[in-house]
Amino acid sequence: MRLALGTVQFGLDYGVNNPQGKTLDSELDSILNLAAKHNIDLLDTATAYGNAIERLGKRDLSPFKVVSKLKPIQGERLATVDIDNCLQEVENTVKQLNVTQLHAIMLHNAGDLSKPECDVLLQELKRSQFATKVGASFYSQQPILNLCKSNQLDIVQLPLNVADQSALNTGLLNQLKQNGCEVHIRSVFLQGLLLMTSIPDYFEPWKNWFRHYKQLIASLDTNPIELCLGIAKHLNSVDRIVIGANSLGQLADIINSYNKCDIDHSQLVSLATEDENFINPVNWKL
Repeated sequence: MRLALGTVQFGLDYGVNNPQGKTLDSELDSILNLAAKHNIDLLDTATAYGNAIERLGKRDLSPFKVVSKLKPIQGERLATVDIDNCLQEVENTVKQLNVTQLHAIMLHNAGDLSKPECDVLLQELKRSQFATKVGASFYSQQPILNLCKSNQLDIVQLPLNVADQSALNTGLLNQLKQNGCEVHIRSVFLQGLLLMTSIPDYFEPWKNWFRHYKQLIASLDTNPIELCLGIAKHLNSVDRIVIGANSLGQLADIINSYNKCDIDHSQLVSLATEDENFINPVNWKL
């Protein structure tokens, strides 16, 4: 299955639609068991996800490949000590997870790619063999393709959802695949916002968008999860769709909706918007 399981909820109170907070131990075990049962064989984690890595390391991860992300690097350039610290961070992650190797290690802040000496860091990460692939996670439409080519990235992660379709509409996804990159997309539910039955007052300025969103769900005779997954499920340019679940029921609903989803991205074009105050959670002031 092309779904990958995000783990931020395992270590942090994350998401606009998450009243439960961090995932309980019993739920975490059930989520991992259900994921493995349905061939969701990749976990996405990060040093910045609280104690998610520590909690995962106490479980049997043999059914899974793991992608992890490095903490953002402070300062305008990378010193030797920064490179050494990054290598130590990756080694610690591998040890904490009790795995022999990561599927991939990514820079959590793709902006670090532009810093002098980052090419040295990437070379050292590849040479270390702590991960089979090295890449970066992007949070906006930075010059992704140029950065991928100049830094020879093996893997990228970027946002894609029914509101933020820029990576699709610009042809970026196809270009990345042509460049040999493994492509993971995230934010398919926009931090859970697109699954909420009652939209917070903060999003009142976008009430017309939400009205159209609900109308489209009704006209396609589907549900919000299926509609959201439809933006990426049938794209050959997408290798993995990273989703999060804070309970067994949530993951079961996502799996069922994914299996039933026959919606194509071409049916969702009218939902696309370039309003960064809406589509980029970094800009939310909740």
